[in-house]
Amino acid sequence: AYCPPGSLDPENPMSDRRVALGGHSPLIACDPARFGADSTAVAIVRGPVVEKILSCRGADLMETVDRLIALRAENWTNPYVAPPRLVADGAGLGAGIIDGAKRKGVSIYEYVGSSATGDARRYLNRRAEDHMRLRSALQDGRIALPRDDFLAEELLALEYEITPKGAAQIIAKDDIKR
Repeated sequence: AYCPPGSLDPENPMSDRRVALGGHSPLIACDPARFGADSTAVAIVRGPVVEKILSCRGADLMETVDRLIALRAENWTNPYVAPPRLVADGAGLGAGIIDGAKRKGVSIYEYVGSSATGDARRYLNRRAEDHMRLRSALQDGRIALPRDDFLAEELLALEYEITPKGAAQIIAKDDIKR
């Protein structure tokens, strides 16, 4: 299993830890979805603390861009630190989010999970590396997640396998559902 036993247990004090992070500017990350059963998910992260997970269904791409820009303004509480960084999954619908933000003059980082990793012997791609680092942080108690049933369900549904070359690979959601 991807998530270690007990790491998402509501009784685990790390599952709802709040840390005084002073001047840390948040990161606002978006995994877009448009229609159907999937939802657009937005995480607000400050240092090792995932402060909030937001989700919505049915918003078009420009509504999502506008919401991200509004969240950035709402979470920029200290003018002496950089504004919150925006990140969007650049695959599929995310390309529209990236383009829309740039057209509005807002800096946004394009996350590409299929891109090369810094350690190709251990991870198939960037997605696998980032997921396995998250798994490790959960195991070691180095990250705090909000108590959220949907988030727990999503994390517990993740699976990985080791390729014949010994690299970790996250199994696609569609392959798990089958």
